[in-house]
Amino acid sequence: MKIRHRVTITESKDPEVFALISQYCISFKRTPLFKPEQDLITFVVSEDDEVWGKLERLIKENHVPSIVQNDFSKKEILQAAWCRVRLVNHVGYPQPEDEWLSTKFTYADFDRESGIFSHQVEDFRIKQEPQLKNKHFMDLTWPHEMFAQKEVIEKLQAAGITGWTPRNVIIHNTGKPSKEILQIAVSKITDASAILNNHPTSTSNSSATKYMPHVRGTLKFTHELLSEPVDIVLSKEWFGDRTAFREILVSQKVTKLIIENKWNGLALEPVDIMS
Repeated sequence: MKIRHRVTITESKDPEVFALISQYCISFKRTPLFKPEQDLITFVVSEDDEVWGKLERLIKENHVPSIVQNDFSKKEILQAAWCRVRLVNHVGYPQPEDEWLSTKFTYADFDRESGIFSHQVEDFRIKQEPQLKNKHFMDLTWPHEMFAQKEVIEKLQAAGITGWTPRNVIIHNTGKPSKEILQIAVSKITDASAILNNHPTSTSNSSATKYMPHVRGTLKFTHELLSEPVDIVLSKEWFGDRTAFREILVSQKVTKLIIENKWNGLALEPVDIMS
């Protein structure tokens, strides 16, 4: 595993950082804005890179925005007994947007303060058929739910993948099910516990604890995960800042199916299972 940082700066506000990446010949993407000195400069740097120590200091001192990326090899992913699903293909919003965002009507017992809910009670609604092109999986902005092309659904069913059910996705204006995608609705909550020693919380009260998203390195779980009788489960813990979600975990059987079929639209990260 390598840990990379996707960093965004502007040449005028962050001259020291720009000078450093120029000195070390780090490639970057320039997104033009109103003036050249305001252009967004985006680059990726690994913690293994020689320049990282100097960059890390500048990033912290100047509060430079960066996104952590965990980079696992195909071998590491295939060897893992269980993987965490990272949803990376955001396509649109639940419909109607304002009503969904304010009430989360798709879920039962939604708590406005924490964002935590009980279970799904209605199908998700989307504005139009998604144009996925070469993507097989997708998610929606806001909810942490997994959707897939019907080809994927059929192959999951044929392979005997358990722990989920297909659920319709409704085209909002017509009220009819999508012809392209279905939701992979996961209801099984694992008996394993995530190991989150000293992990920061975003909500903690008498009724709920919600952890900040786990972004750096591997997420760890207790050994009960190895005894799960199904192939797709949810973490018992809640994560999120303003929203709330459970992590989606898939068995090695699912991982191999995704890689063998070269399905795109999500990322897999091995989890550590502690003895």
